[in-house]
Amino acid sequence: MAPTKETPYTQILYLNIPAEKDLNDPTVAAGHSWSRALDVIEQQQGFIRLSWGRSPEDRTNVQLQTGRSPAVQWISSPTLRQMNDSCYCTRIDKKLNTVRTELAQHRNFLYSAAYDQFLSLVKPLLRPNAPAPFARHVRLTHFTPDRPSPVSPSSPVTGSAIYVSTDATWHEGAWPLWTHIVRHVSGCVGIAGGELLEEVDGHMRCYLVYVGWESIEKHEEYHHTEHFAKRRIVLGLGNKGYREYAHMKFEGERIGPIGTAAKL
Repeated sequence: MAPTKETPYTQILYLNIPAEKDLNDPTVAAGHSWSRALDVIEQQQGFIRLSWGRSPEDRTNVQLQTGRSPAVQWISSPTLRQMNDSCYCTRIDKKLNTVRTELAQHRNFLYSAAYDQFLSLVKPLLRPNAPAPFARHVRLTHFTPDRPSPVSPSSPVTGSAIYVSTDATWHEGAWPLWTHIVRHVSGCVGIAGGELLEEVDGHMRCYLVYVGWESIEKHEEYHHTEHFAKRRIVLGLGNKGYREYAHMKFEGERIGPIGTAAKL
């Protein structure tokens, strides 16, 4: 079996920010606020890494990933309770993916004053009447650790979907088999996936997948090949369908001392 690499829990925060707000340029108002918001995440104890991006299909949808080492205490936050009222929204809005070594560290951040500070910085960026930011948590396994990560700017574009109500057939057979099939397809860059802790569209045991591609065109072309037609049945085994199929282009990344050391 090919090597894999399991990461700490990833926290995904979903937000909706208009495409015209330039988040890449810190010299403009939106980019400055976004950079300061990322500073808040980066300055938290045990920070490992973060990456963020927008969906090419709808650039109001963005995702950020962050990692941290274990937390030590919990802090109450009215803002988090407000956010959790909508935490099971199924729409992919702007995503913030946050990777930390312990699930408790993710939750500690959501209950902290630092998270309230983060929200105060991003609130002016949000689309009016957009759904409130919400969080999901996943423990990703990188099935192609010798290739560029599909959840970083090193992947030109990444296809993602959430398979719902998965069972042992999916976890022990279908998905591992698919990772061995798709890695050899022309244009495939890298593969990651993991089980979500939260429900999606009323389903538990949901599995989030990321597959990096050289381009959206390469990905879509593959769906029209005989190779895919003969093997697509594999993706239907051990689950009750998929939700939130989309692409993500990760545009930024920050790596802390812990994350840098892990690469050495």
